[in-house]
Amino acid sequence: MGADVLAWLGDVAVTVWGRARSTFTWTDLMPLAAILVSLWVLKQNKASREVAEDAKAAAEEANRIARGSNTLAEKANGIAERMEALARQANEVAERALTTGEGAKEAAIEANDIARAANDLAKEANDLFKQQNERETERHDVRWEGEFVEPGVYRLTNKGDHTAHKVEATVRYYEQERRVNADEVLGGGFLEFEFSDAKQEYDERKAGIALLQEQKRDRARARAEPRRFPMLASNNDFMGVQSDYTDDRQIDQFRMIMERVVEYVQWKTARGTEKVHDEAPMLGHLGGEL
Repeated sequence: MGADVLAWLGDVAVTVWGRARSTFTWTDLMPLAAILVSLWVLKQNKASREVAEDAKAAAEEANRIARGSNTLAEKANGIAERMEALARQANEVAERALTTGEGAKEAAIEANDIARAANDLAKEANDLFKQQNERETERHDVRWEGEFVEPGVYRLTNKGDHTAHKVEATVRYYEQERRVNADEVLGGGFLEFEFSDAKQEYDERKAGIALLQEQKRDRARARAEPRRFPMLASNNDFMGVQSDYTDDRQIDQFRMIMERVVEYVQWKTARGTEKVHDEAPMLGHLGGEL
């Protein structure tokens, strides 16, 4: 039955009932009352369905724009499910009125309760939609950058202007993984992670460079000493220069090794929007001079 027809029948039902009460007795009017109440309930049910459809559409829209927020999506789904339940309840009221002639007063009260509950749910869906719109337009400047500030100490800094709330940060250096949580990290604030493997790697590289540099100094001292056999010394000097070149290249390789660090941060904005930072930067140093 079309929506306009239902609305018209509902209005007719109210008009007919008003005129009939002044002409017939209550006993005579009972069959008519059942029919008119059924029509009136159908009208109320139509309004309830429209509210339910609007609320469901709002819930679907909230779901679409809240893909990154499971909490909001669950709330939206809950609203849609409750609206569908109210629509089923309204249909049951109309069906009872049509088939059993349920009392007009009781049916009207129940239909009004259903319509009131539907309006409350529609308001809840609109509030949810408004909250999501506010979160989408929220200005939030939080940018994470990490580096080794000293051997074995990795610092993850909030380079933005705003505060990150409910921060859960994880950093991995090869097989070592460290986690730090914080209620908030202000703009310019930072979190620090300690890695013993990174400290050991730095110490080993530094020791290797020191050894190569000492070997070069030894060869340089040997070349500066007086030579008893100039021809042999000249050949040794040539070999020494070649060794110096090889050692210099090895030192450069020690200094140029790139390190990969994996950063994963979850946090919330001031309005509760969830954010994620997932990066794996390549670093050219381990926090100290080599």
